Amino acid sequence: MDTNSNLNVIVMKNLPNGTYYTFACSFSDDVAEEPEIVTLLGNDLVEYNQLETLVGKHLEWVNKSPDTELIVSADKRLDAAITGLIVQTNAATRDLDPMRAEAARQLLVMLKNYKHVANKAYDDEIALASAILNHLNGDCLTYVNTLGFASWTVEIQTSLDELVNLIARRDAHNALKPESNIKEIRLKMDVIYHRMTSTINAAARLGTMPSVYRLIEKLNPEIDRLNAQYHRAKYDIATCEPAPISQQVYTGEAVTPLPEVLYTTEKTGTIKLSLGKDYNLSYKNNVNVGNAECIIKGKGKYKGKKTVTFIIARI
Repeated sequence: MDTNSNLNVIVMKNLPNGTYYTFACSFSDDVAEEPEIVTLLGNDLVEYNQLETLVGKHLEWVNKSPDTELIVSADKRLDAAITGLIVQTNAATRDLDPMRAEAARQLLVMLKNYKHVANKAYDDEIALASAILNHLNGDCLTYVNTLGFASWTVEIQTSLDELVNLIARRDAHNALKPESNIKEIRLKMDVIYHRMTSTINAAARLGTMPSVYRLIEKLNPEIDRLNAQYHRAKYDIATCEPAPISQQVYTGEAVTPLPEVLYTTEKTGTIKLSLGKDYNLSYKNNVNVGNAECIIKGKGKYKGKKTVTFIIARI
């Protein structure tokens, strides 16, 4: 038996809350199976169990809002609606009907001011989409009617309303989160955990409690497994959140847009990764009109890759 057990590896605080809590439950349950250890730990175990329960109640609030994925989908639909209107308007500038072609050219003047709307943060995107709708329903309404594009206005309005409502619902959800900070609870658990594991390891070195050896033999492999599992997936670039790449203009040469790449963990929150330090970019089919690919390949502490598609079109 290795009396220098690695039970205190959890003190490093490098496991995500879900994994940490899974182990915390296992730890306290296994401790409770050994009456000698319960007596050995005394009040420390009581306090630890109370904090474990508190973590359980608050853990769901640490995770993303249930509306997060719905917000992403609504945002993509809004982006697609605006991009689609721009593409259709651009195509209509070549209409054989002079009146429709002129209407398209006039409408395109306004739309070109918003061609990068998909790359904006939600608040900015909502403001810009609202401005587009004001134009479509106001000074550009004649052009919209001439081109028969009212359905695009409806689609943009519907997608925008959905996005706004979902964000408001997410914000209301977040406002209901308990006041207790999950990080503070984790810190308290870590302190007590360290104290408990130190007591257990000290008892193991004295060699007077067989139940201590049984506990260490049972828990150490699980700690190793969880730690290894977390570290393998910790910095996978495939889980990054690159901003959508707006439609690019055909030039006859390679088009190399630079997407903003965000990475989210429960420990750091959302951070912006640095090109050349955290990832490199490569491209496929990025010269001619059509679908192109931007490949984000992890670098440094990030591994793996993620592909983002974008459109090259003649404007």
